[in-house]
Amino acid sequence: QEAKDADNYVGGHRTKWLCVTCTYENWPKATKCIMCAASYSPANSIVSSPEKEIQSARATNQVSLVENANKRPALHHSERMQASAELGVASAHSPNNWEYERRLKQIRRRMCKADWAWLKACMGVVDGDPNPVEAYLSSGGDPARQLTPSEAAVLNRPSAFDTGHTLVHLAIRFHREDMLATLLSQIEGSGSGVKRVPSYVAPDLAADIRHHMASTIRLRKGSLPCHFVTEITTFALPAEVEDLPTTVQEQLFEELLDKDAQQQLESDPPIINWSLEVTVRLGSRLYALWNRSAGDCLLDSAMQATWGVFDRDNTLRRALADSLHEGGHLFYPRWKEYEASQARLLEFSLEEGQWEEDWAGLLSLASQPGSSLEQLHVFTLAHILRRPIIIYGVKYVKSFRGETIGFARFEGVYLPLLWEPSFCVRSPLALGYTRGHFSALVALEPYSRLEGVGVGAGNDLQVTFLPLMDCNRKILPVHFLTGQECKLAFCKTIADECQPFLQRFQTSKPMTPYLFEAVEKLLRYLMNRCVKPDLMKCTGPKLLSIDTKKSENLILSKNIDIGFATKRLLGETAITVTERQKLEFIHECRSMLTTMIAKLQEKSPLKQKAVRGLSSLDPCVIQHSPQLAQKRFSFLLEELNHANIINDVLAENAKKEYLHFCNLKKSELQEIFRPCDQFSDEVGLDTIYGSFLIGEANYKHLWEVIKICLVLSHGNATVEGGFSVNKSLLVENMHEKTVIAQRHIHDEIQEAGGIKNIHISKKMLDYVRGARKRYHEYLEMKKQEKSEKDKKKAEKRKLDIQVKDLEGERKKLMMATEEKREAIDVGRDEEVLRQWLDVCVTEGGVLVAQQRLHKRPLLVAQMVEEWLNHYRRLAQMTSAPFTRPAAPVQDYSSDGGDSDDE
Repeated sequence: QEAKDADNYVGGHRTKWLCVTCTYENWPKATKCIMCAASYSPANSIVSSPEKEIQSARATNQVSLVENANKRPALHHSERMQASAELGVASAHSPNNWEYERRLKQIRRRMCKADWAWLKACMGVVDGDPNPVEAYLSSGGDPARQLTPSEAAVLNRPSAFDTGHTLVHLAIRFHREDMLATLLSQIEGSGSGVKRVPSYVAPDLAADIRHHMASTIRLRKGSLPCHFVTEITTFALPAEVEDLPTTVQEQLFEELLDKDAQQQLESDPPIINWSLEVTVRLGSRLYALWNRSAGDCLLDSAMQATWGVFDRDNTLRRALADSLHEGGHLFYPRWKEYEASQARLLEFSLEEGQWEEDWAGLLSLASQPGSSLEQLHVFTLAHILRRPIIIYGVKYVKSFRGETIGFARFEGVYLPLLWEPSFCVRSPLALGYTRGHFSALVALEPYSRLEGVGVGAGNDLQVTFLPLMDCNRKILPVHFLTGQECKLAFCKTIADECQPFLQRFQTSKPMTPYLFEAVEKLLRYLMNRCVKPDLMKCTGPKLLSIDTKKSENLILSKNIDIGFATKRLLGETAITVTERQKLEFIHECRSMLTTMIAKLQEKSPLKQKAVRGLSSLDPCVIQHSPQLAQKRFSFLLEELNHANIINDVLAENAKKEYLHFCNLKKSELQEIFRPCDQFSDEVGLDTIYGSFLIGEANYKHLWEVIKICLVLSHGNATVEGGFSVNKSLLVENMHEKTVIAQRHIHDEIQEAGGIKNIHISKKMLDYVRGARKRYHEYLEMKKQEKSEKDKKKAEKRKLDIQVKDLEGERKKLMMATEEKREAIDVGRDEEVLRQWLDVCVTEGGVLVAQQRLHKRPLLVAQMVEEWLNHYRRLAQMTSAPFTRPAAPVQDYSSDGGDSDDE
């Protein structure tokens, strides 16, 4: 009866009038405004329903909502309930809100369990609690659901919730990047949408890991006051993943990996997993782990690649900012010199004020959580972690439309160059970069790590192979190199010459006929840099007899050819590097060359008579040196006959037919070998010879021998595809006078109507008769001029020597010391990459770095085990048998390569 009376009361007093002066809502019986005494007039607004009351209240509070949207702190559920209770008490004393509260109670009574889960998810986004959001999505809730006016009224927080808002709107508004990634993936339909990384499944263990990791960071005292970690770990996916059923594996990877980053890194042209040899045979496939889509993604990915957790406590960011501030006197010159060299390539320069402004901006970014980081921060991070960082990234930054808008310079190798190599770990970390986002790249553990559990198993060491090349077999750039890294520039000069040789012969096509000339060319290239010129006049096989370990066969260290790039870098270090250090560096370069030449001589095929004979099938040898080709073909026939591969009759007939083949007209030979005129390996020799010799009765014996030669075991490795090198680069070097003279002659002949129409006059005959005499006079004049110039040069040289003797006593002493050092066989490996990484070359010619894997720390192992248990339970629900039991969790020491330092 009381509720009915209340309804009747509300029904009879439903309309109020709004004062135009003070906007107070007055009851209909009032003739004047109670607040300001203004008279009632029909023009005053009428509020006719509780819904309009709500809209009116929102309209009056709109300005304050906009101003306070980012200032009001989030209320937890208990605080919200307390505020709602207080609102109810206040409403009891406010007759204007009585109908509004009654309507809210009706809305609450009509709401079902799914509606309450939806409202809890909204409050979870605002409060930063992912559990209600995951519960809502797991129950089948729609992530694109929008708040209705009644739901916004129930939440009773207009500064945070507004009609039409979705979970995505709330995540963007309150900067919940981790939840935003989950919601977007759910909307896009890429699986369950809920990311279940190990640190989410075991948050307490993840917090303990972050606390333990923070305790391992120290500040090193000395010339470089930089933070560093004392414990080295490398995270890898557990091998037990492969024991799970296929459907469970797919769900695991869906909830663990960043599918968009993985797809972008593997799309054409691929950035990772492009070599079947590395991914399949060596088992080093890389997976991109999901992390928070924020400016902390670089630090998150570094923590994931080492400890398997996110950097939620900003431990690495604080160490990064402190290291840049305290060690800026070393990082700033290195950064400035590197950026200046990059600027010179683009033909612009900066003033000192601009450099200082940019440096201040980088320091500011390092100290602000959530700020995106640059190349300098990656370089500094490599020093904090005491290990190289390899970033596999896209080369171009694209807009959301797919248009290229700039270069992405992150891809490459970052070495801790400011530390001593002995203080650092040679096992690198792998990160991926895709359009403003970093991801940790980790591999799957091999099963052999699980099989060795027991006595002595702690010494087992597993290796993941990380390519140091891109899919085009180009070596990844090493960033922040300066003049002090001249060694790497020298090694790159040598590698650039060797790389085409390796690429050309890593194919299944018959390339052995080209091998003799190619190896001789490569060997001469290396020996010309350090061997005395008078010893280089011998033929190819005799090059093998030159002993590069004897100092009398080598030129002085100061005269070796170290390449233009190395010379340039060496000249830029004139201020910071002494002459003695330069001489030591050049001497070490010579030692590297002699070691490389000795290895090449030891395994060179030039000593094999059969390889020399097979070069007779090289089209270049046949066309340009037919007599040499016939001689080498005879060597080949002798070797095949002695090995009982061919009989005497076949050898004689093949020799005659080969002689006839070499005596063909030059035009005919050019037509036969036209496919390889450009020295391209696209068309194999088997195709070239077969297209001409098959069906020719005059060359049937020769074709039989060629077929035998082309199918011999030539040792070429079969890889994904072959490579070709275009050697045809013809440059006609003619003086301007010669070109003009030829043009005059051509025009005169054309004007006369042909060379037969030229009239030979007496003047022309007289000029020709005296031409030889004038030519001798010209030669004599040039000879006298040359002798005078040589005489002047000799006098100037004597003066220069005297000046050097007077002014360079210190240099003479240094040279004498260097001469004594020449007799010492240093035998050190001078490649800078080999100083910092364990580098090797696979059978397919891929240059890779070895990433060492040890057993996980106890806390990490427990976290991974708890994470795996979730998927094991799913597998048991599907009744899928396991092929191997889970590995027991065991503790272990950190990376054993640097136990003294750690």
